[in-house]
Amino acid sequence: IRWVKDGAQFGREQKGSGKVNASEYGKEAPLESFAGIYQCFASNDLGTAMTQTVEVIVEPHPFIPKENELTKTAFVGQSIILTCNPPKRSTPPRIYWMGTGMVHIPQNERVMIGLDGNLYFSNLVMDDSREDYNCYAQYTSARTIIHPTAVKLTVQSSKCTHIYYMFVLAHPDI
Repeated sequence: IRWVKDGAQFGREQKGSGKVNASEYGKEAPLESFAGIYQCFASNDLGTAMTQTVEVIVEPHPFIPKENELTKTAFVGQSIILTCNPPKRSTPPRIYWMGTGMVHIPQNERVMIGLDGNLYFSNLVMDDSREDYNCYAQYTSARTIIHPTAVKLTVQSSKCTHIYYMFVLAHPDI
């Protein structure tokens, strides 16, 4: 039994077992060195059989150097999107939006998590204001959860009311 990696012989030919054990290559071998396209060939007196190729992808552990803290302001009745932006991986993460105490942000007909992991609001209400919209990305294969985004959302009274007060302040004699 022999293995080919990226078109070249990988390891030594073996009799009986076709298992490749990374520990045989020493602890000094970086994990990234095992990334590539592999194929196994098994030979006997009747000929040679081969497997389909298999691609091994080695990705570094998901990491965010510094948490993104965003502050967003919008008006009652508007729509807004809170973005998560976790690191891209070969397997996309599961996204959760939670508040303080790891409590899920309630979803309803106005508030929902999109397939892209962003938190979508339509027809904002004053109660949507909060300081703890936290996005968490769970990478199951890496057994890791990271916190790429924290958002403070402030919902203000409608634009018309806001403009009216600005006008009154600018023209107090009217």
